[in-house]
Amino acid sequence: MLQIVRRSKISLGLFVGLLAPVLVSATTLNYSDKVTPKQQQILNNDLEKLRTLIPVDADGELKRLLKLNAVSSQDMDQWLSQRVRYIVEEGYSANKSLFTAGSRRLAQPQQARLRVEDKKAPRVMMSNLGGTIYIAGKRKGLVYGALISGLKSIVIDSPRIGLLQVGEEFFRPIAQNWSEDKVTNEAHSIWRLTTLFHEARHSDGNGDNTAFVHSVCPPDHNLAGRYGCDSTANGAYRIGSLVMRSLTANCVNCTKSERDVLAMMAADHMNRILVPVKTTHSGNDLCRLAETSGKKPRFCERQNFAGENEADDTPEYAQ
Repeated sequence: MLQIVRRSKISLGLFVGLLAPVLVSATTLNYSDKVTPKQQQILNNDLEKLRTLIPVDADGELKRLLKLNAVSSQDMDQWLSQRVRYIVEEGYSANKSLFTAGSRRLAQPQQARLRVEDKKAPRVMMSNLGGTIYIAGKRKGLVYGALISGLKSIVIDSPRIGLLQVGEEFFRPIAQNWSEDKVTNEAHSIWRLTTLFHEARHSDGNGDNTAFVHSVCPPDHNLAGRYGCDSTANGAYRIGSLVMRSLTANCVNCTKSERDVLAMMAADHMNRILVPVKTTHSGNDLCRLAETSGKKPRFCERQNFAGENEADDTPEYAQ
């Protein structure tokens, strides 16, 4: 029988400490053979780009929330490598690819469902299937395994398995009037990397916050009724906004229009956070800008932040 456990931060810290002298390998993506060669090349090039970028963390929030040793491309790459491992194609069918790998001591039917992909969206962009499948098994008292075309089968005993699904929309221009040849430029790499970090956050968490499940946006939100918001101050949208701002700051090849689009996307991430976050310089600027339009986002509502809206990001495992 399998039991849900959380690996303690103490034991993990000791383990990491023992391995400190060893060079940690960079993020390696294992692809289904149905992910096109072009898509694989673009994603691999994005990871190479990450290793050359110089991230900026003016207020220390990126380092604090990702728990990095230092704000560097190498440390960010290592963080990503622990949460993203397998990439499957848009047409991947979990229903046809899953098998029962074990059972748990206790089912938890009250566990919220992870809805990374909004059902109203016409096509898949990117989705953390590992978190979705792990929670589905948790609800039924099972541990699922998954078959991936061209790769070995994997056992999804934690959201940390890092199984992501990617769609064709992920490799298209982020602005409608931009040409296809921009898809491989630095601005698009930053956007895709931000999405990878967002989805990687869904590989964290435990208990009621396993996989940092998105919440339904409230009635007065522009995404009302959709699973496109966060009820935690350190969820996927917060991580995405911080990463996008960090990588954009030193984007030497970004045009002004590209910087503007990335800034608007970072602002959209922040607008999806339904609770106050720790006050930051960039956050204050965004709040002041929003106030001029007469609308103050929820994340701006309280300036004295004590961390009460942040969830434990220790990953959950079934053993």
